[in-house]
Amino acid sequence: MPNVANCRKCGTLFIQNGKKELCDKCIDAQNKMIADMNSYVINSPAETLTIDELLTKFQMSRKEFENLYFAGKFVRVAKKLTTKCAKCGKEILIEGSSNFLCNECAKKLQNQI
Repeated sequence: MPNVANCRKCGTLFIQNGKKELCDKCIDAQNKMIADMNSYVINSPAETLTIDELLTKFQMSRKEFENLYFAGKFVRVAKKLTTKCAKCGKEILIEGSSNFLCNECAKKLQNQI
């Protein structure tokens, strides 16, 4: 039997199927924003864009972006997006980075384990 839950984003009550945390209206809005963001990055004449530029333009939180990125929603544009390494601050492409760490910091962290 499906559960009734409050949408994590807007608070509306909805029938929750599985582990879905958003109502259908918020899911549709989120999917449109993801499509718009992907289109913006793909069509940008710039060689690369920073995540911060993208987040500012689309008024999205970094945490929301990271959740969507790790869910595979920005695979097509990852080779054009950059961010600062979470440890050393070096500018890196997000494609191929693990948890937004540069290769050097990821290797150092792995060696410490």
